Amino acid sequence: MKVGQTIQSLGQLKPSHIISMANFLGFEHLELDPTSFDDIEAVLPLVKKKSVILHAPYYFDWGFDLSSIKQSEKVEKYMKNLETYGNALGAHGIVVHPPMDPDKDEEYYLKNLDRIKITVLLENLPGQKLEDFKTWYLDTKSKTKANVGMCFDVPHSFLTHGKDDLFNIPEILLPDLNYIHISELNADTDCHWPFGTEGGALPLDLFEKFLKRIKFKGTINMEMMPSGLEGIENLIDSYLILKKFGPKLPYILKKIRISLLKPLLMKKLKNVPLQAEPDKHN
Repeated sequence: MKVGQTIQSLGQLKPSHIISMANFLGFEHLELDPTSFDDIEAVLPLVKKKSVILHAPYYFDWGFDLSSIKQSEKVEKYMKNLETYGNALGAHGIVVHPPMDPDKDEEYYLKNLDRIKITVLLENLPGQKLEDFKTWYLDTKSKTKANVGMCFDVPHSFLTHGKDDLFNIPEILLPDLNYIHISELNADTDCHWPFGTEGGALPLDLFEKFLKRIKFKGTINMEMMPSGLEGIENLIDSYLILKKFGPKLPYILKKIRISLLKPLLMKKLKNVPLQAEPDKHN
C-alpha cells in the first residue's frame, strides 16, 4: 500500500521544494496539481522512480474544468501540458472531478477525457451521494474511450453522508477503486488539514476497518495542506499513521527513517517563510 501527498505551491515553496521534502522523508507517491507544470523543469528530475498521479483543474479552485468550453484556451493549455509532460513525469493516472462549471458542456468534457492516454480517476464530490456518483460514474465510463477508475475522496463522503454511511460505496464500484484521497476536516468544511489538527472529526478507526474489509492494496494520497511548522509536522505524522494501516515491516522501516530525518527537516524549515493559510485543493 503506497502513501503519498498532494504537491502544489505553498506560499514561497514551489512544487519542486515540496517534492524534495517528500523524497527526503521517503514518501513513495506524489499527486501533482496544475501548479506543478509551472515548475516543470525542476519537477521532472525529482519524480523519477516515484508513483505519480496528476490532478486536473477543479472549477472552484481554477475557474475552469475539463467541461469549460467557454474557457477552452485554458483547458487546451492544460491538455497540452498533460500530453507533453505526462510520460516524462511517469504519470499513470489523473484525477478528474465531475463537471462543476455552470456553463459546462458534457460533449466537450467527454472529448477531453477521450484524449487522455493514462487512467482517468473519477472522483466523488462533496454533497454528491455515492449512489448518485455511481450512476454518473458508470454512465461516464460507458461514454468515454478513456481507461476509467475511481478516486474515493473520504472527506467528501463524510460531508455528504456523515459517519454512519461514510464508507458505503456501492459494491459495483469497488473493483475500480485503487486510489483514495484523505485528509482531516471539521464537521462541515473540507479543510484539508493534516491529522492531529485541533477540531478534526474524521473517524480514522472506521477508515482502517474499511481498508481491511475491502483488502485495499492501492494508493492513499494525503490531500493535506499544512499551515506553518506545526502543520508540516502533523503531515509527517499523518503519513506514519496511514502507513501503520498497511503491512508491518514497511511501516517499521519508514518509522525508523522518519524518526532520524524529521528533526533535520524541521530545523531546516525554521528559517523558511511558511504560508499560514494555504489555498484549498479538492
